[in-house]
Amino acid sequence: MAIRKTIVRTESLSTDRAHGYFDDDIVTCPICTNILSKPVTCKTCENSFCLKCIRLWLNEKPNSCPFNCHFQERKPPPILIKLLSN
Repeated sequence: MAIRKTIVRTESLSTDRAHGYFDDDIVTCPICTNILSKPVTCKTCENSFCLKCIRLWLNEKPNSCPFNCHFQERKPPPILIKLLSN
């Protein structure tokens, strides 16, 4: 039986603390570069962001995704939720 390490999240985690637990690119917010907190995904480009980060971004640049497309919010993929819950 393998022992699995867990990380307790507060608001968001530094990627330094999570290194080795999962693929950083999948679970990292491209805006704040921390582990995703309350993730949402852009329906257009499929990139995920912290809810707080993308809200701040959209306040400055309405309907604009950081990846230069039209931002349409959707739920993150189930695999992302599963990775973040480990």
